[in-house]
Amino acid sequence: MHEGAIAEGILSIALDYLKRNSGSVIGEVGLKLGELSGVEEYALQTAWTVVTRGTAAENAALVINRVPLVGRCHRCEREIPIGKDLREAAGLMEPEYGSRLMPYSFLCPVCDTPLEVISGREMQVDYLDID
Repeated sequence: MHEGAIAEGILSIALDYLKRNSGSVIGEVGLKLGELSGVEEYALQTAWTVVTRGTAAENAALVINRVPLVGRCHRCEREIPIGKDLREAAGLMEPEYGSRLMPYSFLCPVCDTPLEVISGREMQVDYLDID
């Protein structure tokens, strides 16, 4: 479970920030998490609860803001959402796939050119609320 290592890394960043700013407690940690990050939210939340025990972040909320997968077509210059929303709009959802298991298409639906991924891979601490 790599979510445990991720939670430890987030905690390390938060505690370092707390120390550098002479704080005493962490109230909230905001995290940007891209659709392609490969991180399971429930596992990360569980790991966060475990790794923060006995620390200044013990009661801190881990707020996860999901970042959608978006690609840019260099031929027609469109920014295209990749994934479930695009597939649903095009009527391409297939019942045998779950919403998270449906294969992605990285081709522009307008001109069939490969898309450059411009968002959806993020995994970063966005903000910290400390006292």
